[in-house]
Amino acid sequence: MPKDQKQRAATSFRKVDLERRVFNPKWTDDLFFVQSGHKALCLLCNDTNSTFKRSNLKGHFDAKHAHTYRDYTADERKTESVRLQSWLDQQSSLFKTQAPKASEAAERRIRASYEVSLLISKKMHPSTDADFGMDFIFAAVDVIYTEH
Repeated sequence: MPKDQKQRAATSFRKVDLERRVFNPKWTDDLFFVQSGHKALCLLCNDTNSTFKRSNLKGHFDAKHAHTYRDYTADERKTESVRLQSWLDQQSSLFKTQAPKASEAAERRIRASYEVSLLISKKMHPSTDADFGMDFIFAAVDVIYTEH
């Protein structure tokens, strides 16, 4: 093989994301994995696996969970996977309902920080001045606790 071909062969690695693998829904009942975005999520321990390869998922299951779930029948596995999926859905919906509230609170804190910075720059007082410190507090409280 010519030198140029050897160099190209040595530097061109196969990319996992170029394999275009897809998640097989049967793995949910067999191995307790579900698709979460572009990764496989273990319902039992919440570990993720970046490739949709049965051998990788089976290796994870055999190494970490086979001692507990090896003797389950197909119906028991199905029931357990449905239960774990519903628990995961409940957790996900909880975070989705909490996220807008958290982002609104974060935005109010940022706005309060901006108002305090604006006061400092306008008045050009040292922040150790007691009266001016009260202005900081009132400005921040006004922004943070104002209902929108």
